[in-house]
Amino acid sequence: MVTQYGMSPLLGPATLQNTGAAMFLPEMQPAPRGDYSERTAQSIDEEVRRLLSESEQRVRATLTASRAQLDALAGALLEHETVERSALLALLNRSQAAALQLAS
Repeated sequence: MVTQYGMSPLLGPATLQNTGAAMFLPEMQPAPRGDYSERTAQSIDEEVRRLLSESEQRVRATLTASRAQLDALAGALLEHETVERSALLALLNRSQAAALQLAS
């Protein structure tokens, strides 16, 4: 995302990947580094690390906020092995309503 699409506020709208390889042939060797400096490579690494860290924080926050629903779903799956869509929606709505009552 950072090197291929230039989606980074730190590096700007630049494509930094090496485009010398054939697009539709599988690569049998590691992807070669593009034509950029070691400092730019370090910036890319930092930006990728930042994006991964931010994503991890968002996932943890989402899972923490949805803990009651996840526990309810886990219990239903342990009991029944599968959960149909209608049962899943009812379960999620029920656990969400319970969480709202606890918060009040």
